[in-house]
Amino acid sequence: MLVLLRQQPLGILGCSALALLLSLLSLGLLFGPMQAGLAKVLLRLARDGVWEPQAQWSEFRWNTWVAGVLFLGLFVAPTLALPIRDNISDQIAAFFYQVVVALFWFYTFTLIADTKLHWWDALRDSWHLVRDHGPSGHVALVLLAILGSYFPTGPTPDVLGLAVLVAFVGLSVLGQVVAYLEVTRTPAP
Repeated sequence: MLVLLRQQPLGILGCSALALLLSLLSLGLLFGPMQAGLAKVLLRLARDGVWEPQAQWSEFRWNTWVAGVLFLGLFVAPTLALPIRDNISDQIAAFFYQVVVALFWFYTFTLIADTKLHWWDALRDSWHLVRDHGPSGHVALVLLAILGSYFPTGPTPDVLGLAVLVAFVGLSVLGQVVAYLEVTRTPAP
């Protein structure tokens, strides 16, 4: 993973920032196409050593849009529920719910970008990859990604908080791509 990050550190952060910005500005509607597009860019870098940031725009399809909206709907739902904010046990339950959702969807956008599978088939195959290759290592990556998203808290995150969020988005997708290449037996350089 570090080898890939050293090849294009600013490019990876730039593509991550673009994916995050467009996802936020569209209120999540572009999350799926941007996640799959970022995965496509990183897959090409990992497999071929080719940096093609324009590939980030190649995943604007109905399939990726539906997958993104469904994932965000499932993932964000407990944080929008008002009673969850009342006590710590509800917050912990919501956090573990998010871990489970993220674990099931771990490779979905990477699979969509790599194989053009329908989102439902990619979701099924994603879970099979996680299950067959040990959920414990995947849980660590999911926890890192989710905890990173909690860093910029407050009504108006500062520049440092947003920079850390962009870095976590880039690193989490890069980690997913490298893990995907490992479990599908096409290791990254």
